[in-house]
Amino acid sequence: MLLDYFVFYPFDYKYPTNVHTNIKWDSEEYTRLFIKSILLLILIELIRDRKGKVSFRFSYPRSFNPTKQSKYESIWRNALKGIIYDANGSDADNISCISGASRSSLTFNTENGTFEIDENTFSITEGIAAGEYFSSSSIIGDPLKRADKINCDICVDVGGGTTDYSIWFNDRIHFDTSVLLAGKTISSIFKYNPRIKNLLFSKDAVAALEEVANNETLFISRLNFILKKEESSISSNLVKQINNKDINWMRWMLALEFASLAYYSSNLVLGLNVHLKGKISESIKSGGVKLFWGEMLRNSLAG
Repeated sequence: MLLDYFVFYPFDYKYPTNVHTNIKWDSEEYTRLFIKSILLLILIELIRDRKGKVSFRFSYPRSFNPTKQSKYESIWRNALKGIIYDANGSDADNISCISGASRSSLTFNTENGTFEIDENTFSITEGIAAGEYFSSSSIIGDPLKRADKINCDICVDVGGGTTDYSIWFNDRIHFDTSVLLAGKTISSIFKYNPRIKNLLFSKDAVAALEEVANNETLFISRLNFILKKEESSISSNLVKQINNKDINWMRWMLALEFASLAYYSSNLVLGLNVHLKGKISESIKSGGVKLFWGEMLRNSLAG
């Protein structure tokens, strides 16, 4: 199975034909392969130096309808079960499978002791995942930078297609919602204004983007690569073009998007304050309110 999956790290603007992008959401088959490969890579790391028991939780956008959510949950469960049953059929002496009426687990005998993987999976929304991530003392050591779910904290996960919000107060989530305003909106700025591409990117980068202008998936993928590869020159060009009207328009559009996301979060808090009869405002007076932005959650929580 190790030979079936690999992560391609691009070094050029164009990818080989056997490399697929946006595999997480492009199709159900790609989603299945993506999740199975992610699970395999995670398990390799865990088994190498851990002992005890591990269970998996995965997150999904709050905007998912019940049908899509159920299908996504099924893909996760089947992927993990498939790995467990594949291992159970192997001849390795250090692997065993324990099955029962309602559960099954995969056990490895490592140098550090027995390591067990629970077959059961648990799903949460990306908003809840954001709250748990930003409030975790094991992830964020500085308590001043950590979310305190007792007081009013707002967690915002800006993804590719949606931005997920969660608002916490008194150690429970009160709002868990999504809006269809996120990274794809930013990519459209570069897609529909060719002057910005010419001002900021190299000629090779511009040509690579124009080649896939009608393929949104490839356009976004190449744009992400270009932004990373040419980060230094892009920063320099932004300074050189500080008075250019197209660059200023781009800045206004980016400011407008993130201001809109922040404005929406403030309205959620205002509505919650009314619902809780002023308890939020009293908490903010004494302890303030924290707003946490994040896009790293997918890598951290495999959501």
